[in-house]
Amino acid sequence: MCKFFDKKVVRKTGVETLFDDCQKNKKLKDNIKISLAPGFESYSNAQADGKAHEAGYDAYMTGFIFATFMKYKEIGVFLEKV
Repeated sequence: MCKFFDKKVVRKTGVETLFDDCQKNKKLKDNIKISLAPGFESYSNAQADGKAHEAGYDAYMTGFIFATFMKYKEIGVFLEKV
């Protein structure tokens, strides 16, 4: 099991659930900003549009989750030093 997994931060480990947590959990949201390339604007509200399980969108969600968790860890390490 990943040492990052904390049930206070994430509910489950499915990609869609983690992506949702990254966007809504107060400890995770707004830690990073991602700009979508022209032509991919539909990914900004993709869950409503049923984009999940489309290869490109799944890759986007995975990258977003990874970047969010790494930023969360970085912030935690910084706060420990202060």
